[in-house]
Amino acid sequence: MKSVRHTLLASTACVGLAFAGAVGVGAVLAPAAQAQSYTTGAANGQITDESGQPIAGATITMVNTARGTTRSVSSGADGGFFVGRLPVGEYSITIRRDGYQPITNGMVQVNVGGTTQYGFQMTRGSSSADVITVTGTAVQANTFQVAETGITLDVAEVFAQIPVGRSLDSLTLLAPGTVEADSDFGGASISGSSAGENAFYINGMNISDFRNFTGASTVPFEFYQQVEVKTGGFQAEFGRATGGVTNAVTRSGTNDFHWGFNAYYSPDELRSDAPDTVYAANRFDQGTSTDMSVWASGPVIPDRLFAYTLYAPRFRESINVSEGGTQTIDRSDDPFWGVKLDANLFEGHTLEFTAFSDSRTTTRQTNLVTVTDNDYTFASDSGVTDYMAGGDVYIGNYTGALTDWMTLSVTYGTQTFNQSTVPSTSNVTAIRDLRNGTFLTNYSNLSVVRGEDRRELFRADVDVFANFYGEHNIRFGMDREELRADEESVYTGDGNYYLYYRSAVCESQGGPAGEDCVRLINYNNVGSFETTQTAFYIQDSWQVTDQFTLNLGIRNETFDNRNLDGDTFVELSNQIAPRIGASYDVFADGSLELFGFWGRYFLPVATNTNIRQAGRESYTSDWYTFTGIGADFRPTGLAATPFANSVFADGQLNDPREVTDANLDPMFKDEFILGARWMMNDLWDFGLSYTHRELVTTIEDGAIDAAVLAYCNDNAIVGCDAIWTGFHQYVLTNPGETMRVYLPDLPGGGQWAELSPDDLGYPTPTNTYEALELTFSRAFADRWALNGSWTISNSEGNYEGPVKSDNGQDDAGITIDYDTPGLTDGTDGQLPNHRAHKLKLWGYFEVNDVFTVGASFQATSPRSFGCIGYHPTDNFAQQYGAASWYCNSTLTPRGSQLESDWTYNLDMNFVYRPTHLPFGGEPTFRVDIFNVFDNSGVTDVDEVGEDGLNVPAQYVNSRGTTTNTYGEPIGYQSPRSVRLGLSWDF
Repeated sequence: MKSVRHTLLASTACVGLAFAGAVGVGAVLAPAAQAQSYTTGAANGQITDESGQPIAGATITMVNTARGTTRSVSSGADGGFFVGRLPVGEYSITIRRDGYQPITNGMVQVNVGGTTQYGFQMTRGSSSADVITVTGTAVQANTFQVAETGITLDVAEVFAQIPVGRSLDSLTLLAPGTVEADSDFGGASISGSSAGENAFYINGMNISDFRNFTGASTVPFEFYQQVEVKTGGFQAEFGRATGGVTNAVTRSGTNDFHWGFNAYYSPDELRSDAPDTVYAANRFDQGTSTDMSVWASGPVIPDRLFAYTLYAPRFRESINVSEGGTQTIDRSDDPFWGVKLDANLFEGHTLEFTAFSDSRTTTRQTNLVTVTDNDYTFASDSGVTDYMAGGDVYIGNYTGALTDWMTLSVTYGTQTFNQSTVPSTSNVTAIRDLRNGTFLTNYSNLSVVRGEDRRELFRADVDVFANFYGEHNIRFGMDREELRADEESVYTGDGNYYLYYRSAVCESQGGPAGEDCVRLINYNNVGSFETTQTAFYIQDSWQVTDQFTLNLGIRNETFDNRNLDGDTFVELSNQIAPRIGASYDVFADGSLELFGFWGRYFLPVATNTNIRQAGRESYTSDWYTFTGIGADFRPTGLAATPFANSVFADGQLNDPREVTDANLDPMFKDEFILGARWMMNDLWDFGLSYTHRELVTTIEDGAIDAAVLAYCNDNAIVGCDAIWTGFHQYVLTNPGETMRVYLPDLPGGGQWAELSPDDLGYPTPTNTYEALELTFSRAFADRWALNGSWTISNSEGNYEGPVKSDNGQDDAGITIDYDTPGLTDGTDGQLPNHRAHKLKLWGYFEVNDVFTVGASFQATSPRSFGCIGYHPTDNFAQQYGAASWYCNSTLTPRGSQLESDWTYNLDMNFVYRPTHLPFGGEPTFRVDIFNVFDNSGVTDVDEVGEDGLNVPAQYVNSRGTTTNTYGEPIGYQSPRSVRLGLSWDF
């Protein structure tokens, strides 16, 4: 057996490179601490006699109490055992050994992302005697996650105990170090990162939106079993995230047939209104939501094949009115369906299949209305727009215990995701008069977008367990994702977007004095784009001594993004990400553990970059004078030529060499964590950790025109100023570093050029997050339980991340941040996701056997703001309008001018579970009250201070009232609402 293991290890290239020497010294078949995968957990422990001596050769049998599936292993020479890759759930352990009385423990819980460790003591006696029931000492240990921060939640238990929104985001926000991301994106900011840096997994399948990195497939609560939120220190098998990872496992069938239904209703009548803003007449808002589901689970073949099915109708309606005279009515009613099949092929070998569809369409009716203080009246219908999202996900997974010391897991999956926006007014040209804030044409949406994304995943993971110089769990694996994004995007009507401006704004753009003007913006982009992402990793969880554990991991990733013709325009290979963690059990009893971590995380290049940077995108902006407005609201007497012109994209498929820096490095962050965990007693445990994260390199696009003009001047090349006029050439690069790029349009022929950081004028991007985090939990006893965290943090720099909260831009990795040097002035400061303090408390009290009260409280410190306006000296930056950190020609840096409010939010629920009803089943009635005291803290303010150079930002509502908008609240915490719920399980 020993030689077989040695042969297998040596023949595996990845393991052989790192461990061949150690294995060659003498690997033996002794058990080691077992790790878990994306979807499973593990159990391990040690068996001793009355004197504390290890018992070898004992048979340990674990039985899943819900399914009857069995796994058996034997204890090693040191009395240790492991049972790996166990589906999450409850198990019983039975231990037998000749000459000892058999013992059993029937309450062993296995969680995703955790290893349950047990110690058992056997008594000498007859092995045929009755089995003695014992309670082993259990510790939820982190084999591969010795320094990981975050939280693991049993979804049904959490939902039964406390008030929480029925979304994955709501669960994520329970984790320490998380805050709500900007409302333009939704979701969560994790450990100071932007909303576009997180990854989402379900049953081992990456379901993240790979086009712009914001969000993922949407799954109802009843489909989840457990959710891990990894906020830091995650191991080498997880990648493609520089923020956090949310890893979920779905529910499965059991040997017992069960079914049930759920209904949750949030009526508008029990919902308060947020205060009005200068833009939104929130006093007229209405919103109603209804979630229902019917589920069934049970055996298809007892002990062999199990099924869980869910069908969930969803109904949403919301009405919003703007002070400018627009009413939007959003409706959606698409159901979710999901199926999970689990097959126990034979002992140690399982096959899983998951399928679900979250396809959904939100239909938005847009109307023009006349608003008064107390009412609004219908004026005209602007049409309907369908916003399509979601799609179908299929996942297959095989897990097999090939031997007692080797397991294999193979996953294959596909995902589709609709990215379409289809207005009924696709033939109507969009025309607005910004002089008084009115819509001159009734268009329901500016663009027609037809998009479809598809992901195909293959991954394989192998675990090898060995004992040489301590116990080892060596895990290695690979994954490959084939991504395709289809896009067709054009402006409605004649393809132009018309905007009328006041003379002051026109003059700031170079227009004649005293004359109003019109701006014509044209955009279109069509194509299909492909990306391949591959990764290999290896990690060793090494139990050096009984008290000291080392995790030594490394991940190697490659990202290959291709253009419209299928040619590679970005290839980032050999991205080496070390993940090194260590923990020390101070008293050798699990009561006090010290840990540390250092690791590196890489972020892929979003496929949105393929679409915008490597296709035939056309994007122009022209400013004209005019003499009048025709019956169709188009300008008449339009000047023959524009007085200002910008070509952001010319509709040509560029040579990959001219759009990508040849020296391009990947985007990555480094993280350092130090911490301690203390189990004070059987009820209370505490954690304290310090985290430091720092952006090392990022990827962004930037116009290089100014640098090329300097290059031409230095090299005596004439004629360049007629070509590089400001926005002629955008290049994907690492800002702050020397660029090597091809210049195809140089007079006399193309050539390569080296452009220094000084020539380019872009600063090195910075993003630093530091946090001190205190966590605590009190296990349920004496009818109550409590969890909580307090995070003190600072997030600062000149670059938020691949998406931009300042203007709501979700063009991941190609925001305006580095489009022209002037836009980088004043960018250094506290970043949009900075919150100095985050306090979270949640728990519940069991009043009696049928009635519980739960509560969740969060207090969050303010967000900081600057003032965004027109750059006073950089003409290129001025072409972007209000996008620079200047107001009234004065530098007003990010985070230096304004603050939002502290927000305090208390949610409560009241749950009643009557018993002995004549109808059968187990009903649950509940009332959830969110924001009990209806606090209305300001969460967002208007950060734009200018409409033009030295022209204050103003808004004219439908009643003709002009308001200076800078600093005005534009977002409040969600007002008080009530959700009524009923679930009935049979």
